[in-house]
Amino acid sequence: PITMSEAQNLANQGNFVVAGWKNYDGHGHVVVVVPGEEEYSGTWGEYVPVVMDTGDGKRYEKVKISVGLSGDKKNDVVFFNIYGYEKSIIFIVSAKCFSRKRTRCCDKLYFKWQY
Repeated sequence: PITMSEAQNLANQGNFVVAGWKNYDGHGHVVVVVPGEEEYSGTWGEYVPVVMDTGDGKRYEKVKISVGLSGDKKNDVVFFNIYGYEKSIIFIVSAKCFSRKRTRCCDKLYFKWQY
């Protein structure tokens, strides 16, 4: 893992940087940090990276991370610089959204990574 302050700089250098939020009661959320300038987030109370974010009924090419991950999730978001981890494996698991009872289509990509 890397710090949030490192995430934007590494993305600007061309690294593949992701942030993940684990929901212990269900599915979490993953975003990709994209090149750009950090922007101030009132809900997070600091400057935050800009990310590519998709979700149910929305798709952003570049938006503050706090748009998709509200302030109450801030302390549970972990950033990773994928470039440089030789043993990292990233899979796009599915372009479908899995609920507990059934599978439904939506605009989400799920990533799974291991070390």
